[in-house]
Amino acid sequence: MVFSMESTLYNHVLPIAANSCQNFVVLPTGAWSAGSLHPGGANVLFADGRVVFVKDSLSLAVWRSLGSRNGGEVVSDW
Repeated sequence: MVFSMESTLYNHVLPIAANSCQNFVVLPTGAWSAGSLHPGGANVLFADGRVVFVKDSLSLAVWRSLGSRNGGEVVSDW
């Protein structure tokens, strides 16, 4: 079985608070956006244990870099 970004339960494909999409089958695949009931963004848990409110105005490129595990991106001013 080959796993891809679409077969995870969460990914950074969509921007914060975007409409999620899925295929509605037994093994759902799709793209789920981060979101919350807080207006203007979402609380995000980082791997180091901190929780940060991230604004939904964050650029998609930076958002995807924050979600990368081994892309080598350097994220500074976000």
